[in-house]
Amino acid sequence: MKKYTLLLLPLLALGVSACYADEKSDALDYTRLTFSESVDQDVPQDRVRATLAFKAEATDATDVQNNINKAMTRFVEKVKQDKTLTVYTGSYNVNPRWNDRLKQNDGWEGQQQIYVEGEDKATVLNAAQTAQKDGFVTQNLSYYLSKEAEQSVRDSLISKALNVVEHRAALVSKQLNRPKYHVAEINVNYSDMAEPPMYARAMMMKTMGDAESFSAPVVEGKNQNVSITLNAMVLLAK
Repeated sequence: MKKYTLLLLPLLALGVSACYADEKSDALDYTRLTFSESVDQDVPQDRVRATLAFKAEATDATDVQNNINKAMTRFVEKVKQDKTLTVYTGSYNVNPRWNDRLKQNDGWEGQQQIYVEGEDKATVLNAAQTAQKDGFVTQNLSYYLSKEAEQSVRDSLISKALNVVEHRAALVSKQLNRPKYHVAEINVNYSDMAEPPMYARAMMMKTMGDAESFSAPVVEGKNQNVSITLNAMVLLAK
C-alpha cells in the first residue's frame, strides 16, 4: 500500500468539528471537515507477456549449456527484428540428471527462461509460436496492465475524488454559513496492481514435420480494477 500526503481529499465518511480561537487571539474560528473517498475504474489490460523456456539434456554439462545458448541466441535475434517487442532473459540453471532406475546421476539437464512482451497480442503470440516450433516450451501467457496505463487512470481517479471533495466542502460551507474554506491536508492511498497470470498449457513440437501445421497459442485479457482512497481535511471559516 502506497501513501502520499499532499494537502487535499474525498468521501464515504464525513466528519465535522468546530474549533474556536482563544478569546485573546485575533485568529479566526474555523470548522474542520474530514472526508474519505474511495473511487475505482475497470481498465482493459493493455500488454501481453509470454514466458518461454528452452530445456536440454545430455551426458555432458557442456553440451547442455551449448544447446541452450545456441537456441537462445537464435531466438533473441529473431525477436529483436520486431522493434515493438521487448525481450529479456530469466533464470538459467544446469543440474545433474537423476535416473530413478539406476539410482544415480546419468547426465545433465538444464533450462533457461526468456520473456517476450508487447502491446499487440498477435505479435507476441506469433513470437511464442515461433519459439515453440524451435523447441521452446511456453510456461506462461498473461495479459497485464502497464504501469503507464495504471498511472494515467490513477491520476484521473485522484482528480475525480478531488472534485467530489470540493463539491461537498462548498455544500457544507454554504449550509453552515462559513463561505471561506481551505483544503488543509490530503492523503492518497493505493495498492500496486499484481494480477495473477493466466496460464496456457506448455506445448512442444513433437517433430519437425509438424512445423507447418503447428497452431499458435491463445490468450485473452480482461478488465483490471484500479482504485484509490483519498482522505482530506478541509477548514471552513466565516
